[in-house]
Amino acid sequence: MMGKSNSDAAPTTEMVFCNTSTPHNSARSPWAELDEECQALEKNPLAGMGHTSDWFGGSVTLRAVYDSKTKKLVLKMPTLDTSSALKRRFGSWNFLRVKTEDNSKETLEFFLRPVVILGMVFRALHASQDQGSSHVTMVCVDEAYTAGKIKKTLVRKGVAYQLWDFINFLNDLEVNKRQFIGKYAARFALYLSASTPGPLLEQDAIHEQEDHYSEPNENGERSNMTDGCGISTWSLHEQFLKRSKVQATAIQFRLRGGKGMTLCVHDKEWLGKTDSKEPLEDEPPSPELWLRDSQIKIKFPSGRLLDPLHLTLAVLNYSQMRVSVQLSPEVIINLESNKVPATYFESLARACVRQIVANFTTIDTDLGLFRIWDAVNNAEGITTMRDIRATGIMQRKWNQKDDEENDGGMYPPDPSSGYPSSLGEVVMELLDSGFSPMDCVFLREKIRLVAKAQLNRKKVDYHFEVEKSCAAYVVSDPFGVLGPNEIQIKASGPKFLRDTGYYAHEIIGDVVMTRNPCKIPTDARKFKATTHPKLATMTDVIVCSIQGKIRLLDMLGGGDYDGDRAIVFWDHNIVNSFQDADLKYMTPPPGFEDMFEKDTTSVADFLASVESLSTELKTVELQKHLVGELESISNVGRISVQHDHCIYVTGSYAHPDSVMVGHM
Repeated sequence: MMGKSNSDAAPTTEMVFCNTSTPHNSARSPWAELDEECQALEKNPLAGMGHTSDWFGGSVTLRAVYDSKTKKLVLKMPTLDTSSALKRRFGSWNFLRVKTEDNSKETLEFFLRPVVILGMVFRALHASQDQGSSHVTMVCVDEAYTAGKIKKTLVRKGVAYQLWDFINFLNDLEVNKRQFIGKYAARFALYLSASTPGPLLEQDAIHEQEDHYSEPNENGERSNMTDGCGISTWSLHEQFLKRSKVQATAIQFRLRGGKGMTLCVHDKEWLGKTDSKEPLEDEPPSPELWLRDSQIKIKFPSGRLLDPLHLTLAVLNYSQMRVSVQLSPEVIINLESNKVPATYFESLARACVRQIVANFTTIDTDLGLFRIWDAVNNAEGITTMRDIRATGIMQRKWNQKDDEENDGGMYPPDPSSGYPSSLGEVVMELLDSGFSPMDCVFLREKIRLVAKAQLNRKKVDYHFEVEKSCAAYVVSDPFGVLGPNEIQIKASGPKFLRDTGYYAHEIIGDVVMTRNPCKIPTDARKFKATTHPKLATMTDVIVCSIQGKIRLLDMLGGGDYDGDRAIVFWDHNIVNSFQDADLKYMTPPPGFEDMFEKDTTSVADFLASVESLSTELKTVELQKHLVGELESISNVGRISVQHDHCIYVTGSYAHPDSVMVGHM
């Protein structure tokens, strides 16, 4: 509808074409946000990056579904969603996310062709798999469909690049030609990660620093002790604090083709530090960040003036300390295999059931109704869902109840009756209105159903809470002051329950650390927790030693420091009985590598093979790799189930078959 904004035109269009009597619920409508983004980027093409205000763009996702029967795309209602660096830089409307459940060759061939929507030409840039479905990200390129043909436009459209040029803008083929083509294709996900904008760094404020390696072992191999963990100055974290109101010791990020964690170091020197940027006189220091070699996934031509897209810190998450962690079935199996008594887990299960029953039935005190309200909220994740509805951002917060949240309250109340969309929210609104289960049969029955559902979930997922435990991001010691097998666990407040009953800031003594996935006997290990004055400011993270002959997290399922979280237990019922498994289980059995097919084609090989082709044909050949994920079927879930079967059939977590499948 000419002359109308999206907010004005979309509801009317929906009512006319979809034959609905009422427009789409405004609480979840993306049109106002899309209007604001369009207006902002029209005035300033970089406005969506969030450099000049707290607002940032890229929060709308254009969606479609590929129908394999009709070989057509079916457009869906755009949604408010998480933002990404690419959408912030070029506008949400220039990217289309297509879902498909068909992994045939015909589907791949479909996405090798351009898609025209209202004269705009979209081409496939990246494909990924998630929970049994594939998603293809298509980008609106600088082309137009006229007179039955697709041609380059005279007036720039879309992202103002044709696809071949846009690909090289993001990930230069020539500069990165030593990479395997499969790895090269996967790197575009760095720009599509759900993130929020951080500080804009000057190009010369982003430094490179070598990783720290261990001494060679008996086989002459050296372990990367800092893999994935960079370093940043307080001025960078201070800017993050001003924007997010969070003082983060470490930030998970994307920047200038790099990824992983960056750790705030207040000292001016650390192990292996390279030169820094000297601040001008009478000016505060500017944010600086040191990328480890292991963090750099995309290289750029020397001397190239980088775009703000590459120089703006994309923040994925930040350091938080979670206490009283819930066990997963994998961790329970591992701990029991390493001599933690099964009776301990039985006692946890009984305590968990008793606590759930007490939370929903204790109403004989002044706080009884508040306890029920809180229990329902925690069980159903209602507050989180209300936040999601209010902001339109489907991004689950990493909090203590992640494993128990569901999406039942994601949808708003019925527009006519106001009746909530989830059972838990019904209970909470009745309690808020002054009703009591003592004299309201309807409320009492709803509470019973919520409690029953939570008990049934515990029967299936075995997520039992361990009070003396915590979980946090893991980083490497920047100074090298921790000894072999030592870690530091320090919180920003008194969070850790001690045997004496008081809460402490740090953990001292023997602990057991693990991470998910937890598949083989060595995926949980005993370490010594300590503290060091040089690491005093590093709170709400787990700092690992860089001494020894192997990276500590490498023992735990081959982990690194690019955003892995670990779980630590100091409960004496676990620590005193736990016995480390033989490190031989870390090494895959002979012939393991031969079980997998590997594509060893490099980017250089690809460039040589398409050298004589036109740019159009080169682009199509490259797209076969960019969206090649469509033809592959992920077996991760199947192999995980097979691992459970192996343990059950062989009766041993350490059986060669169980270990083989665990490594897979």
